[in-house]
Amino acid sequence: VLEDEELPAKLPETIKFAQALQVDVLLGETVLPPMQIGGFVNIGFPVVDGTDGKTFVVYFWDPSKNDGKGDWVELPLFARTNGKERTFALRDPADALSILSGVQILDNMVWVKTNFPGTFLLAIK
Repeated sequence: VLEDEELPAKLPETIKFAQALQVDVLLGETVLPPMQIGGFVNIGFPVVDGTDGKTFVVYFWDPSKNDGKGDWVELPLFARTNGKERTFALRDPADALSILSGVQILDNMVWVKTNFPGTFLLAIK
């Protein structure tokens, strides 16, 4: 769990910080890169009390953005296409980083499923 002051960069003023997580997948002491086909990480944030009627968004800190300085990337909402859960490329479709299930609220939790670790942020718009 990360506090606001531990984030890699400030948030835009229009975004209100709720919670943040540093998600790492380890093999011993080694942080693993994006997972191979079939591997995934479910990232869940508890819905914060007093936020009824608010819009939640999940951001990922992408260190490759902004000429290597990094930037926050808003992750897409859950969607279905022809009845199937839709996946999204984080960057270029040829890139291995994928959002396997977009942001959704289930059982009082905000969820997103990816095949990559990193810094994830729940914010309130």
